[in-house]
Amino acid sequence: METKYRSDKVFNLSELNKDGQLFCYNHRSGELNEVLAELIGSHEYKVELTIKHLGNAYEVRGTLKTTLDLPCSRCGVDVDKPLMVEFYELLIIDDSTVYTNGSQSRQNYSSDNSSEVYCHTIESNMFDIGEYLHEQIAINTPYQALGSESCYTSCSNFTEAQNKGLISTERPVSVEGSNTHKPFKILGNIKLNS
Repeated sequence: METKYRSDKVFNLSELNKDGQLFCYNHRSGELNEVLAELIGSHEYKVELTIKHLGNAYEVRGTLKTTLDLPCSRCGVDVDKPLMVEFYELLIIDDSTVYTNGSQSRQNYSSDNSSEVYCHTIESNMFDIGEYLHEQIAINTPYQALGSESCYTSCSNFTEAQNKGLISTERPVSVEGSNTHKPFKILGNIKLNS
């Protein structure tokens, strides 16, 4: 399999070798620094990505290693969280001109089993590796990151923030009738002509 270092992030999938190609990117090579900076800042990253042609589809398999700057969901302190993503997907070119009446289903099956292949439809043979990897990082970013595994039981930052009055564990008492804004109330006045 050929290893190809590319300075372009967008290329035509039909130009790949029949045996597939291995793409390698890292922070030093710099091709993806700008597109990934929104999510990983200036952290190091390493990407190894193999794309193979399979009939009318393309197999994308690879790994991505980096670090994310995330706030701890318990105390709000910024923490560096390592991220290791392994992905295995099929890209299928979706010719939308085939679907003329909109009744054909183009849904993809996806289970919770990470060893199964996910099918992803794309509109053309043009593939943007930077955008693809940006989405892989975004999808795999933890939504409730913790500074450490013991944050829920013994977080010194959380306790300090509570003592200073910055964080309260008490729930606000709701007063009946205090919520006077009812955004969907106007929908009750709509009359439909049938």
